[in-house]
Amino acid sequence: MKRAYVLVTADKMSIRKAAWQCGVPIQTLRDRLERGVNQARPLGGDPLLSRSEEEGLVKHIEYLAKCGYPLTRKDVINLATETAIFLKKRPQNAGNLSKRWFVRFMSRWPELRLAKAQKLSMKRAKATSDETVQSYFQELDRILTKYDIKNKPHLIYNVDETGFQTEHTPSKVVGPRGLNNAITSERGPTTTLLACGNAVGTCLPPYFVFKGARYDARLMAGAVPGSKCSMSKSGWSNGNIFKHFLEEHFIPFLPQRKPDDHVLLLYDGHTSHISIPLIELAKEHKIILFVLPPHTSHVLQPLDVGLFKPLKTFFQNACGARMRERPGEVITRYDVCNLASKSFLKAFTPINFINSFRKNWYFPI
Repeated sequence: MKRAYVLVTADKMSIRKAAWQCGVPIQTLRDRLERGVNQARPLGGDPLLSRSEEEGLVKHIEYLAKCGYPLTRKDVINLATETAIFLKKRPQNAGNLSKRWFVRFMSRWPELRLAKAQKLSMKRAKATSDETVQSYFQELDRILTKYDIKNKPHLIYNVDETGFQTEHTPSKVVGPRGLNNAITSERGPTTTLLACGNAVGTCLPPYFVFKGARYDARLMAGAVPGSKCSMSKSGWSNGNIFKHFLEEHFIPFLPQRKPDDHVLLLYDGHTSHISIPLIELAKEHKIILFVLPPHTSHVLQPLDVGLFKPLKTFFQNACGARMRERPGEVITRYDVCNLASKSFLKAFTPINFINSFRKNWYFPI
């Protein structure tokens, strides 16, 4: 449209010919010419976000890419939409920004580019992983030193999530040959547990995410005191739920701190957890969101390394005991919280949490 406008006003081309040559509607071009257009203002209206707001978005995209989490077009659109809603520049129910917005955004920021993801060979991936881990600990050491957290393990937290299903996978059983003695329960919806604790073994109560739209009090039957929950379509967490976890569960649980004390939170940088409102909330409460490199949870995630495996084992044992106690009854979504909470109390002891941090070389570092 801008080119067609210039062809008519500067080159004296006819409206019809300019519209045909540039592929724009004749009447739209005529209307713009009749109204006059401020050339300092982009055709199609001002961008939804201001220059400084978009710059913050660009810096966040670049930061995540450096951490090993490059965003897709869809991720960028989702992130920009959440930002606009957070800044009250877009209604909550207006839906996501369009692909057209994305194209214009990319044209305004040439330092960004859309590229196809490259596959790595096993050898290169291993080398990259080793380099990534080394760089990660160097950056972690810098952050711990900068914010004076190195000798304050009570201010170093890790959060991670794991899923539970009602399907029970029993351990090996003994019985007559030729007879299948396994007691099983049908697979049901996923229930997610967000677990969090610090390097001195202080653990938050569980935070559950149940599949569904409406909350039912029966879902939280048998929960550990202080537990909280949210609902989601998939039963997994997302950006909004992670923000709710931080705001309503994590922050209220934090110990009293000096005004200058920061809290370090180690977490998975999965794009489902990333949002501008989350980052602003963390800044407000002096929480440093430190992203774990991709594909390194089995090495760097304390909860993943030392706690989730025994948690799942205790859960399977609890499911087996429950089905033996009540033959013929299946485990439902209303039983998951109770069984998972009992398992949580057995697995998430202070000493287990401390050892998990030690296994990952976090503390002492």
